[in-house]
Amino acid sequence: MTDQNLNQRIPPVPPIHHHYQIFALSLQCYVLWPCDVMFHVLLEQLMDLIAQKNTKSCFEDRTNGR
Repeated sequence: MTDQNLNQRIPPVPPIHHHYQIFALSLQCYVLWPCDVMFHVLLEQLMDLIAQKNTKSCFEDRTNGR
């Protein structure tokens, strides 16, 4: 399988600094709205979802690469 075919099959993964940006934004939200508990719960779920998606795609890339 050529590199070109492989790139077409795997969806583009956003660069790592993008996730640091999201983390920084969430950190700001904790500082700015400490009382909005529901918002924090949703934010944490979003962060978990992003983390799960990243680890899953990385794992799939590794297994497909072999």
